[in-house]
Formats: sequence, structure tokens, C-alpha cells
Amino acid sequence: MQLTKGMPGALVGAWGGDALPPAPFSQAIYLTHFPIAGAYYVEGWADLVADMQAGDTLNLLREPENEHDTHAIKVVDAAQKKLGYMPRRMNHIPARLMDAWNTGG
Repeated sequence: MQLTKGMPGALVGAWGGDALPPAPFSQAIYLTHFPIAGAYYVEGWADLVADMQAGDTLNLLREPENEHDTHAIKVVDAAQKKLGYMPRRMNHIPARLMDAWNTGG
């Protein structure tokens, strides 16, 4: 989709007419992929992932109190069982975004 200037101060989609862009949160947004770090330390990890299938939902949870990494982002399955962490080398920006979202900032 290309954006073009419409009325002053507004952007409209180039698809024209009265069509509106998708509503916020109406579809998933793919941002990145990464290997799960720290899986070696998760007891029963092999059993947890043995039951998983492609397309299963995983959740990311901030863990600012983590003593090893203040930007830690925990990866959990649908039952909230820990699978590991987002690698430290790539968690700084997502952690800050998650913190801003949670504080309304």
C-alpha cells in the first residue's frame, strides 16, 4: 500500500474510495524470528517442544527483574510454561517497546 496526502494533515491509502485500512490488532504482524536462548537450562524442555506443532502460539513476557539481563524477554508456550529467552543480542529494542507499552509511555 502506498500512502498519499489527502486532506491537510491526513494520510489516506492509495487504494482509493471509502476503503479503510485494517483495524488495529485485527491481524498478526510478523516482526522477526530468533532462536530460543537458554533452552538448555529449562527442565523438561524436550518434552515441552515435542508436543508443539508449527503455528502454535508462543508468548513473549518481559522479565526486567532477571539478574542476568535487565532486558530479558521470556518465551512461554500457551500454558505459560517457559521455553527460554529471546537472545540478549537482539532484545534491547523489543524490551524497551514492551516497557513503553506497559507504562503507557
